[in-house]
Amino acid sequence: MNDELKPCPHCGSATAPGMSNCVELESCANFDECSCELFSCVVCDVHNGGCGASGGFAAGEEKAVEKWNTRAERTCRMNHVLLYDEEAVDGVECDECFYTEVHSLDDPLPDRCPGCDAKVVG
Repeated sequence: MNDELKPCPHCGSATAPGMSNCVELESCANFDECSCELFSCVVCDVHNGGCGASGGFAAGEEKAVEKWNTRAERTCRMNHVLLYDEEAVDGVECDECFYTEVHSLDDPLPDRCPGCDAKVVG
């Protein structure tokens, strides 16, 4: 199942996302008596190194996987900053993970952030 799930959009884990349901997550109003397990969702399992993010409930596992995998791609902005060592140096900093590197204002920004692998936008 994990091989068809995209990595978590929040923490990036590729191994923590897994299938769950409304009974396991105690989201069902009658979870202590219900055995239906009708509604499924993908959860980034905190017990498996994940962050607890959920893709939301869907009617069945196939729909839950589709919902998890069909989401906006993580993006970040690389903001120009001044780095100070011995002298002022141009650099960029990611607004998501705060990755910082020396970067000339004349050079194009990378397509993906080296720190969090999010797609760099504008």
